[in-house]
Amino acid sequence: MSNEPFFFTSYAIRRADRRLVAQFHARLQDEMQIKRGRSLPHTGFLDTESLKLGVGWRRPLVDALRTTRFVIALLSDDYLRSNWCGQEWAVATERARRATLATGEEPVAVIPLFWTRPTEALPPAVRALQYRTNLLGSAYEDTCLVDLIRGDSREYHQFIVDLTDLLTKAASVPLPPLDFATADTLPSAFVPVSSAAPPTVSTPAVPESVPHGQGGSPARPGVVGNSGRRMTAAEKSLYIDILVDSAVGRSRESWDVYVDSIKGLLWPVRFSLLTDGGSARVRSVALANEALRRKTPELLVATVDALAELEGAEAAGPLRALVDDVVSRWPQE
Repeated sequence: MSNEPFFFTSYAIRRADRRLVAQFHARLQDEMQIKRGRSLPHTGFLDTESLKLGVGWRRPLVDALRTTRFVIALLSDDYLRSNWCGQEWAVATERARRATLATGEEPVAVIPLFWTRPTEALPPAVRALQYRTNLLGSAYEDTCLVDLIRGDSREYHQFIVDLTDLLTKAASVPLPPLDFATADTLPSAFVPVSSAAPPTVSTPAVPESVPHGQGGSPARPGVVGNSGRRMTAAEKSLYIDILVDSAVGRSRESWDVYVDSIKGLLWPVRFSLLTDGGSARVRSVALANEALRRKTPELLVATVDALAELEGAEAAGPLRALVDDVVSRWPQE
């Protein structure tokens, strides 16, 4: 397709910052054309700029989404609550998942950028990707994209240059298109997996060699099948990150209360950790290892129930969605 966009700007429609989104999109497209030239794909897709007035919008939008090389996701609370934005995320990550299965090399499909700083916990689909980087300048690390656009023009210009370079390098790994029917019907990636509709396409397991944290992780974790693996490397990393970032990981005292709650839920079954010292990450790794070492998932489930008991069901939601999916695929011994 000659009109396939090089990037697709995915954002939550809000009247207050619609003009800023258009400015960002245009600035990135201009830099792409400067760096890549007319002979290489460089155009972007933005609904308010790319769709024709008076014609059906869904077909051209889905076509752009299923063929674009990158989805630039402008994260905000409104974005993470949007079913449509969640579907755009799901299409991109499904394409990356299929490409990884076919070649063993994981392409970057989604570039998550903090348009504003979300005030709520990131959903598992977002946390499954590497969303932090030092490749876009220190100014972006200290703020969000909206404030960067309205701040120092030199820092914003450098951000656009760095982002263009990042996309150009990542584009060397191909990302095949997705068929229209699948792209048009995928559920939002931001709906908890346990409540989402089952996938219509049967897919094999993600190979163990697939790298994590380079973008393009699946919207739904890979199926374990008969391999005996209880949790993929990406899922385990996400599980640990959630515990480290939660209230129970903030102090040794809160961690001890958390472990006592787990023991209370499991009683009279006992468990012990290989290590109970070190940082919150070290303790979380030890807990994950112990839970995954067991033949049944009771300990893993108890880690979620204890978090909900201490912090509330909403705070434990991302961990529960992840664990529910793992438990549903727990290998039969």
